[in-house]
Amino acid sequence: MGYFIPPNGGSGPRTQIYYTFIRDGAGSKGHAYRYNKVSDSHNYFFVRCAPTWGYRMQLGHEDSGFKQSRGWYDVTIVRTRDGRIYSYITDIGKNKTYLQFLSNSKAGDTCSYLRMSLNRPLWDMFPRVTVYVDGLEIYKDKYLFPSKSAVYGEYVENWKWRADPIHDPSSAYLVDNSTIDNCAYMFIDAPRRVRFRNTRLTNLHQVDAGEYSAKPGTEVEKRKKFIKGPKAFCVFIKNYWVFDFDFDRVKFSAAGKPVDIIFRLNSDKNRLNVYNSDFGSENVVVKPSVKMMSFWNSRWPEYYNSVLGMVNCRFKSISIPEERAFAAPKYFLDVKVVRAGKAVPGAKVTVACEVAGGKYPPENMVVKYDHFNKDPRLYVVAIKMGQPISTTTTTATGHTPGPSDKARTLILPDFVQDASGRKEFTYTITVEKGGKKKVITGVNPGPDWYRPDPDKPTYTITAVLDSKTETEAELKNK
Repeated sequence: MGYFIPPNGGSGPRTQIYYTFIRDGAGSKGHAYRYNKVSDSHNYFFVRCAPTWGYRMQLGHEDSGFKQSRGWYDVTIVRTRDGRIYSYITDIGKNKTYLQFLSNSKAGDTCSYLRMSLNRPLWDMFPRVTVYVDGLEIYKDKYLFPSKSAVYGEYVENWKWRADPIHDPSSAYLVDNSTIDNCAYMFIDAPRRVRFRNTRLTNLHQVDAGEYSAKPGTEVEKRKKFIKGPKAFCVFIKNYWVFDFDFDRVKFSAAGKPVDIIFRLNSDKNRLNVYNSDFGSENVVVKPSVKMMSFWNSRWPEYYNSVLGMVNCRFKSISIPEERAFAAPKYFLDVKVVRAGKAVPGAKVTVACEVAGGKYPPENMVVKYDHFNKDPRLYVVAIKMGQPISTTTTTATGHTPGPSDKARTLILPDFVQDASGRKEFTYTITVEKGGKKKVITGVNPGPDWYRPDPDKPTYTITAVLDSKTETEAELKNK
């Protein structure tokens, strides 16, 4: 199968296979889901909508898919009842199976037909470039997943393949309840789903294992220079949509001297937090992201702001070496309301930031997802972690809700740091119940608010309903 190189660099189609399936409705509400495999290795998953079936809404785009060569392959598409769609390709000659694509459709929709078509753009220029299909099989309620296995090997780097790649082009990195020991150059490039939960990364080493050869002046060279450098752990989210971002209870430790834990995030689209994690003695480094897509050489560079929220995290140092990057440590607020020595449930607790700006308000732990065209059956285009909240009520214990109550817990930003320095935040807390009020000013979150166990407060502000106004410092001195 062939490919061509456009004038500004990048790669494009020659021979394509389309699978159209799950036409899930009729009239104005129908959708036809389509998976497209292109001969230069990349692929698409998108949906065409009724009534014309011509309006294409893309659910995903993978520019680093499995690179096929001349030969026969088995293609398996699985759609489960919960709406997950998987595509696997088996290289028959090598007896290797690759997870080619992972996406979503609406759960419960039925499939009325499946159609497959072959496409040969510019066939008159390349008459011998073709593709053959044989042995089409369709099963209902039978899921032909391959056997589970893990293989270590080379990885694709910016559309340039290294050696004999064994990788997961679905770009899903899911790690739970694990220890990853003695590793280096853990470069999570363009993930669609990334999750590290209750996981330890130990004996980290910082090295540069990148391959940077490229024709001078090309976009490929510019992309590689942008990410060049030693890495121990790095998450790089660029122009592609992210369906899942989940860092919770992660602990980092280096083998020797401190290493950099790097985040390049696309915060023009997303609002992302890391929760309850311990960065130890390592350096938390936040850098801007950039658009990386073929055909766009003349528009390079298009930067994205990168904002890392660090909720209830322990850290030693934060470094912001470039503009368009920000880090915002945040902590859970615990207020205990009492009157006449007894806990007061149902008291209204309101928090207001005393520093102008408004870009980093108090928040909760609710995660919201923006979908294309505001249609929940279509792909996620943005993740918004932590919704603005200014008021909550105390529980039966007289305390404000903890993180187990994601909608009512209160999280306060401590400061925001960028390349020019830090901007500190302080707050006024107003407590009200039964006509009584307490106002506490100058509340200043900080590292002493950090909770090794997020459900167990280590710092509590006690508000006595005595109709007085006091500062947090005055309360500490009592």
